[in-house]
Amino acid sequence: MASAQPSKAAQDVVNGTKQLCQFVPTVTSILAILNAPGAPAADKVVQAVCAQVNKTAQASFIEPGKKFTVTVLGRPVDGALAK
Repeated sequence: MASAQPSKAAQDVVNGTKQLCQFVPTVTSILAILNAPGAPAADKVVQAVCAQVNKTAQASFIEPGKKFTVTVLGRPVDGALAK
């Protein structure tokens, strides 16, 4: 049964990506990765998300606060660059 509060692992990923690469993913998209069979640990998800965010940011300018989606481990991760 899903709880109203995001899991600690999901919140760790959100906080980690914000600190590491200034990307704030939605908890829903992070939970989709963490709940997948064989999901990696939260710190590995942070690294994977930031690698895709950095790749996307290098390919084109993305304004802070602008929402965009990256694909991580075959799943979409929605979020925005921190302002």
